[in-house]
Amino acid sequence: MDITGNGVINDSDANHVIVEWIRQFEAGRCIGPVYAGYDLDQSGCLGIADVQMILSRWGETTSGAALVAPDQLVEPRLISS
Repeated sequence: MDITGNGVINDSDANHVIVEWIRQFEAGRCIGPVYAGYDLDQSGCLGIADVQMILSRWGETTSGAALVAPDQLVEPRLISS
């Protein structure tokens, strides 16, 4: 949900979705293919539910590990001396 990639979920992320939601509405579309990733609730359209999902996670931080698929994580190993 960190749309902006700034490491924290906040109003910047919600604003990106809101702006694109308005653009799509004005163009008479539900969602453009470039912004399908903003459809967080997977409804097929941008809407207030997507914005609410972001705002419900307000302030959460993200990390590089959270963006890696679980099967790509490396198991930590102890180094013996």
